[in-house]
Amino acid sequence: MPNCKVCKNPCLKRDGGNYLIQTYCSRFCYELNYQGLQKVEPTQITTSCVFCGKDMILNKYDRTINAWLCSNECNTQKSKAYGKKSHKKFLILLHLQLFGRQTGLQLAERLDNSVPNWRFNSHTISQLIKPFVFNGSVVQHKHKNPRRGSAYEIPHKLPLNTLGYT
Repeated sequence: MPNCKVCKNPCLKRDGGNYLIQTYCSRFCYELNYQGLQKVEPTQITTSCVFCGKDMILNKYDRTINAWLCSNECNTQKSKAYGKKSHKKFLILLHLQLFGRQTGLQLAERLDNSVPNWRFNSHTISQLIKPFVFNGSVVQHKHKNPRRGSAYEIPHKLPLNTLGYT
């Protein structure tokens, strides 16, 4: 089990641990490093909601330490915008936004390791992301060899609510 790059605590996947970015124990530590605030050591950080883009506060000593969405309203809107299997689609889009261009196989392996309750494979990823490719919000880069699969990327840093298709 790796230790967090910022606070040196173990990176737990369960019990509230950050299961998306496995080199940090929480989104709070990820944002500390991303915003360059490790030396200041604040107890609260202002960051933006990945879905709607509004400012939100992450508190080091609160249950908001791993929050990616600012409110229950955003969670409901996410479910309405992405339709069936909305949380899986959200995780795929969030990974693409955080880590950039990835193949379906890379996404499947990363999500399989991140979320122990679900199984992902490259076919599942391509089926879940297909509506976003069709509406142009996700770019698909096909490999010359069709057996190698495609790479996907989100070509902008806009909030994820702009990618909804329903």
